[in-house]
Amino acid sequence: FKSKEPTMTREHNVALEKNVQVSSSYENELVGFTKKYLTDGVTEHNTRHSGWSSGQGLHMDDPYAEEWVVVELGDVYNIDAVCLYPVHTGACFPKKLEVQVSSNGKDWEVVHVYEGSGLADTRPRVFVFDRIDASHVRIVTKEMMKMQYSTNGYLFQLAEIEVYKSDRNN
Repeated sequence: FKSKEPTMTREHNVALEKNVQVSSSYENELVGFTKKYLTDGVTEHNTRHSGWSSGQGLHMDDPYAEEWVVVELGDVYNIDAVCLYPVHTGACFPKKLEVQVSSNGKDWEVVHVYEGSGLADTRPRVFVFDRIDASHVRIVTKEMMKMQYSTNGYLFQLAEIEVYKSDRNN
């Protein structure tokens, strides 16, 4: 696991407070799940904030179904890193995913492929890649996990997404 670099600060996170699109969403603010929490800057769990979850019961038997999250950066930035925070339990972080970028929101290029253990792990995943201009960043599942004893099927859950400008040393 890579750790966040000292330069990966709030000031250099171009995803902060930006609009997101999702393939599906379990919207329940009572238990702290809504897509607007993906870029709100809150990475720690509290009673009102868990993060985002894909729709429940959609993928009962198919871990390879595709779920995705798109962050609309609102401008073109030269970026080279993405940090994904699992929800507080560490469960339902994809075993396999792709980080994709686009400069128009239509044509996507894979900049990083992640393959993990599939075990619950609460540590943030930091993905560093070659510098690239992008106005949109998409995280696409290639293999999802489900919580043990869950009746909700395979889910994609995140607490937060951060996208970092490549010139963060300035």
